Amino acid sequence: MVVIKKVLNSSVVLVEDERNAELILLGKGVGFGKKRGDIINNIDEMQTFIPIQSERDKQFVEVISEIPYELLDITKEIVNDAKLHLNTAINDSLYFMLADHLSFAIERQKNALHVNNRIFWEIKSFYPEEFEIGLKAIALIQQRMQVDLAEQEAANIAFHVVNAQVGKNEQHDSMKIAKAVGEILKIIQYGRGERLNENSINYTRLVIHVKFFVERYFEEEMLDSDEGALFSKMLLNYPDEVQTVNKVSRFMKNKYGKELTAEEKNFLIIHLTRLKKV
Repeated sequence: MVVIKKVLNSSVVLVEDERNAELILLGKGVGFGKKRGDIINNIDEMQTFIPIQSERDKQFVEVISEIPYELLDITKEIVNDAKLHLNTAINDSLYFMLADHLSFAIERQKNALHVNNRIFWEIKSFYPEEFEIGLKAIALIQQRMQVDLAEQEAANIAFHVVNAQVGKNEQHDSMKIAKAVGEILKIIQYGRGERLNENSINYTRLVIHVKFFVERYFEEEMLDSDEGALFSKMLLNYPDEVQTVNKVSRFMKNKYGKELTAEEKNFLIIHLTRLKKV
């Protein structure tokens, strides 16, 4: 049993349960003919409760009242898809954030206003499961609303899904990781003087290594055994790769405050030497 606190529109109502917790109840016609104080006893399986967990969620309550029910229903399917296919808990606030984002994305598309996602490649590469959810989302929007969103929107959706994962990237921002990895790969590509072969297995290994290194960096868990002698040997045998890695280290120090340890440098140099074998 829940009590209606506010009818937002015919398909969205703000309710309070027996523990005085506020929730959004979503369902076609759920608010039709209803008013504040009415009691809802029977909840249809097609209706959905969304907990209001923070002040930020409360700010979205009025916003979603202006979003078409069809898009809210699509958002519910996207969130359910994320909960089903990702091996982690999803914060219910994703519903509010994603509905608001998709509403603006569709409005921009209808007005031919295109915004480039500057970390599209990083999100697509580092979060493939979330990106796949984004692709299915834009396909669903095209099917149900006849609006063609660009593939870049799949990355935007994926980014919201990544940030909504409970317990993931709590110590650092996922956007920060993606940007740092992208910058490092640009430095590496510039150092080689040619475009990297993104289809090679060694490139894939490099990307995975850089991603895990950046996570260690921000968590202050860089590998740090005494590898100075090995680094000196690397300098003699692989001067170009050492020069590139030193540029990466200076970039990280200038932007984030710490240089790479000798051991982290050595591992990165090894991955760079493997690129020559492509």
